[in-house]
Amino acid sequence: MPYLNEDIIYSLRNSLLHQSTPNVEQSKIHEPRCKVDKFELVMSERDCATGDLSMVAYGKDMHIVRRELTVYVSHLCHILCSAAEQYYKDHKDKFGFIQYSLVNDRNDKFMPINLNKQKKGNTQ
Repeated sequence: MPYLNEDIIYSLRNSLLHQSTPNVEQSKIHEPRCKVDKFELVMSERDCATGDLSMVAYGKDMHIVRRELTVYVSHLCHILCSAAEQYYKDHKDKFGFIQYSLVNDRNDKFMPINLNKQKKGNTQ
């Protein structure tokens, strides 16, 4: 079953930033089980990370005929924010030259990712 791995995230990032389309290029996916025939990015009204869904259809002799992956935008954002937060925590020494603020301005019921809440304008 396909799942949201680093190749898919990187391909999606490139397509969104460079082509303004939510496309995943099969040729850029290295892990065979993550190659997808249909990719769907879903914006939901729910205020929580709902994960991703995958589907594989088999034909004669259990040959795969179609692979689909549905990813919720809220889940993708949660993954990206969590990874960025962890990278920052593990490599704070690499960020000393940047003057910035990391602010969690959402209410706590919306995808808590354990960011230390700061008032706007504070820097670390």
